[in-house]
Amino acid sequence: MGVTQTGEVLAGSTQTGVVRTTTLAGEVLTGPTQTGENADLVELAADLAPEFAGVTSWDWSAKSLSALADSDPVDSWTDRHSGLAVAGSGSARPTKTTVAGVDAVEYDGANDQLSAAFSPDFSTGITVFAVAEHAVGLLYQGVVMMDRGSFSASDSTFEMYAGSRNTTTGFVSAIDRVSGIEFFSGGSFSNNARNMLTAIHGTTTSVTGLYKSRTRVDSTISSGDGLPEGPSPTRVFVGVGYNATPWTGYLYELVVYEGTLSEAQRDEVWGFLESEWGGPF
Repeated sequence: MGVTQTGEVLAGSTQTGVVRTTTLAGEVLTGPTQTGENADLVELAADLAPEFAGVTSWDWSAKSLSALADSDPVDSWTDRHSGLAVAGSGSARPTKTTVAGVDAVEYDGANDQLSAAFSPDFSTGITVFAVAEHAVGLLYQGVVMMDRGSFSASDSTFEMYAGSRNTTTGFVSAIDRVSGIEFFSGGSFSNNARNMLTAIHGTTTSVTGLYKSRTRVDSTISSGDGLPEGPSPTRVFVGVGYNATPWTGYLYELVVYEGTLSEAQRDEVWGFLESEWGGPF
């Protein structure tokens, strides 16, 4: 039997031995080890970021690229929730690498980018989590940008990017640049260190803001109410920021949710990301 992300027991193929499986809620379950199809189910469930009923989400994890050798180009990167593959070509592709024993996608800061057509519904908000490592303090480099197809900063509907060029980087989360900028900024994020970034844009004031690890560093929106109100994006870039400025460093995982996650949901995602990538950060 296999155990899903929620602890549901799955019947299936041959089993031998005993294994202990920990659910996202921290419950330890004991059962037979897995071979064949059920082993794949357990491994996949362990690697998936939390999914919530009625909430569409996307989860790009570097662990899904473990079959690639270090320095192999990443032609495409498929999210594990909705199956959306962002892709690149030629020299403008990041590479798969290993950092401190874990899989990562490395961006060179020159022209690496992965993109795909994208049609989310952010009418009730957007929640974005990223585990990333910035190698140098370069302004505007970012981990994700969503736009309407023109590569122009004024065309973007969401960005998460570096807001300073120092040895410590202040991050910015911007929305609705195409119709009037609303953004959060704040906190000091160390370069050459793994950071967990969170941006929540929406009307639930108890959770809306920009976070470093589990701590909110800015909850003051520059203008408007923080709810996405401009045109919906038609494209997503993974590994670029303001004005499609490429990231320099490593991206471990990017998780995007439609809507404003509750505090309990946010804590579940944070707990998962810390477990996956060696936190707390």
